[in-house]
Amino acid sequence: MYNIDPKVLKNIEVSEKITINDAVIRAIADAIAHPSWKMHASGLKDAFTEVSKYSNLRVLLAFTAVAEGCPYCVALKKEVFDTTAFGWWAWNNGMILANIDFDCFPGAPSCNPPPADVAAYNQYKGNGFPTVIIFNSKGTECGRYVGYNPGTGVTAYTTQLGVKANLHVSGGPCNRGW
Repeated sequence: MYNIDPKVLKNIEVSEKITINDAVIRAIADAIAHPSWKMHASGLKDAFTEVSKYSNLRVLLAFTAVAEGCPYCVALKKEVFDTTAFGWWAWNNGMILANIDFDCFPGAPSCNPPPADVAAYNQYKGNGFPTVIIFNSKGTECGRYVGYNPGTGVTAYTTQLGVKANLHVSGGPCNRGW
């Protein structure tokens, strides 16, 4: 893991339209340094609250079951989420990353995930593992990608995710207008 001092990134101008502030610096450092972005649903509210302050940011919410051993989730984490290329893609697309990883499949015998995680999975209509959903700064769902084909890789996956979420459709709900 890289240790990036957010002070180094302070006042870097990304474009003529935005200057990076402290909150965005933390998000960028998180994306580049690639610490675990696993959280419980309680942290999800903070991610949406932060994104709502900036019209050019989005939330990428991933429901996974890596801890359960879901082979598609494990492959997605290894081949996509744990790569520097994904960190840069997330940064370039203004993503705040949120991953709720289940250590058992909800509904399975003796499975007791945190109730808030199950509620978030149901609220955002999780449809199996992995389910990746992108939201704009207003909390509107832009698109989702369910499943992962091992071997797809970061470039193909992020391209498909971008198409499903209409990231670059002019005037679309997830277009940042750049």
